[in-house]
Amino acid sequence: MSSEELFAIRNQFYSSQYSEVISNHDIDNVTTNEIKQYILRSYLALGQYSKVIELANNEPELAGLVYYSKYLSGDQSIADEFVSYAKSNKPSLLTQILAAIVLVKQYQRYDDAIELLTSDINMENHDELNLEVFSVIVQIYLLQDALPKAKNFLKKFSHLNINDSVVYNYSDALVSLVQGGSTATQHAFYFFEEISHSSRSLKNLTFMMVVHLLLNHVPESSEIMEQIDELIANDDSLKADEHYLTYLINKAKVLIINNQGSEALQLINNEILSTADQSHPYVVDYNDKIALFDGVVDKYAAQISN
Repeated sequence: MSSEELFAIRNQFYSSQYSEVISNHDIDNVTTNEIKQYILRSYLALGQYSKVIELANNEPELAGLVYYSKYLSGDQSIADEFVSYAKSNKPSLLTQILAAIVLVKQYQRYDDAIELLTSDINMENHDELNLEVFSVIVQIYLLQDALPKAKNFLKKFSHLNINDSVVYNYSDALVSLVQGGSTATQHAFYFFEEISHSSRSLKNLTFMMVVHLLLNHVPESSEIMEQIDELIANDDSLKADEHYLTYLINKAKVLIINNQGSEALQLINNEILSTADQSHPYVVDYNDKIALFDGVVDKYAAQISN
């Protein structure tokens, strides 16, 4: 495969064009392991975990993808084994990335995840997979509400000639979103607008809807919500996408802003609360507010009865 073709499949994958990656490349006839990983990761992103396990199960260099697929399938007991494997077997960079994500998802062990990712990092290597390590570290800092650390880490590789890298620009846009303010949010808007034009995936459209909400573009947010609903209606498998919950949460916000409170409440009760992990920040915040409201009602009900 030529370097141009490899560049194309990388761009397709990192811009969330997963179906295109799968349909345009026959996994049985790929010439490099790198391309096979992009195809398998596309299946993974689409929630087809059993397919990844089937295609990668007998190849040691793809063990990280098998572990991660089993974990996402619901086998959380495998998390310790996976992390131990990633720490002791000098695994591939991809395996380190996936194990670090498990450390965050399963245990909230942010510092351990960063340590695992930085053990073999090369700050001068701007291969897309190496940049993905940088991106995951930036996102971990953002999850810790450590915006200054995320910005400083981003600057460490901003001197590289990587302005055309989707991975780098995605990280930069995320930092801008968290930073907030009209200038930073507008900066993020330009990136997500461009990438959503090239690939109208659930992930890209959800981010576009979020940015419109932050900019108080309510009609545009509503329009994208309708586009995503149509996308999901035509492909029910998107409900397994890791960004589906983020979409539902922001859809509820759009419905509330549009004075569709009953539809929003139905969405929250029937889909968000029934599918999200109880430790999800949205669920925790929602339950806290319900408890606070119930406490106020009980207090005043007692005063009225007396």
